[in-house]
Amino acid sequence: MEDVFKGFDEQTMMITVLLIGAYMFSKMVLPRLIAGTGVPFVDCAQVQQSIANGEELIVLDVRSPGEFVGRLGHVPGAVNVPLAELNGKLVANAEEMDSLRDSPVYVMCRTNNRSPNAARALKKKGFTKVAVIKGGMNAWKRARLPIEDSA
Repeated sequence: MEDVFKGFDEQTMMITVLLIGAYMFSKMVLPRLIAGTGVPFVDCAQVQQSIANGEELIVLDVRSPGEFVGRLGHVPGAVNVPLAELNGKLVANAEEMDSLRDSPVYVMCRTNNRSPNAARALKKKGFTKVAVIKGGMNAWKRARLPIEDSA
């Protein structure tokens, strides 16, 4: 074991540990902090099960239109509203949105970088049942769940 760390001084080891810690924080803790309290992260298999059971829900995909139809595809029936356009659509369609405020809304992006921000925006606009799909479309595809694509 000592051979593995041979040549590393104490400062290099400390920097390495800090970088690993920062990476873990950015992937695991930061998205939850951005989403705010009261926004759960749910497993993609759980969302797929709800869809398969015929539950009334909305999958909101906040990736760009190109990503939505790109190589990862999208969840069948998902609604694509890019994150940059979400607040404007919520304001412009306020009356239409009122009827959806108590509907389950599952927000996803490619990983988890954009979806927590979208979830927070929805909560601020009065949506009561908002959750982030943990791992986003990457996790959905890895789990081999149903996907629609442009092909």
